[in-house]
Amino acid sequence: MNITFVANHFCIRAVKQAIALKKQGHTIYGIGIKRPQFFEKLYLYFRCHDVKSIREAIKAIDPYTDIYYVHTEPYWMVFLVKEVSKKKVLLDMHDSMQWRMPVKFGWRSAEERAAISLVDAIVVPSETCKRRTPTDKSILVLPPYCNEEFVTYIPSEWVGGVAYEGRADMRKAPVYMNYCKYHDAVTKFKELEIPF
Repeated sequence: MNITFVANHFCIRAVKQAIALKKQGHTIYGIGIKRPQFFEKLYLYFRCHDVKSIREAIKAIDPYTDIYYVHTEPYWMVFLVKEVSKKKVLLDMHDSMQWRMPVKFGWRSAEERAAISLVDAIVVPSETCKRRTPTDKSILVLPPYCNEEFVTYIPSEWVGGVAYEGRADMRKAPVYMNYCKYHDAVTKFKELEIPF
């Protein structure tokens, strides 16, 4: 299958997925604004600089693409793909605005809602994210993982510890950074002398 990833900055989640899919025999194309890490792993990468060049890249790759895989954010890239192509579109929602806000507020981005309505299916990083994504679209849970290429194991230098995502240095995270409220955990790790 020929899969075209469309992403503004082609984050590490997109890169890891592209590498894994390539290992399974798929041809991976990429379209984005920033040059991704490990872009040499892609069969072809269109580095764009504005909306017009992204639209032109989609037009150029469309005859060779079986499916588009758009990574958030921004969501307007879904709109461009749907404007140009009739192919199926998956949306990887790993930075959803609705997950960054406390559930009690129920805030949702209009752009995000519109993108969800246009795609054929959604990919999220956890069951919690799936539960917090109100839609009748199919949702696949694809947790974060580490490709073999990123693992370095040197037994004599192994220390152990905890890996995390976000800002562990913040005592009080603002409401829109709900995903990185680690202060209590960090305090406990330090008490237990667990490195992170």
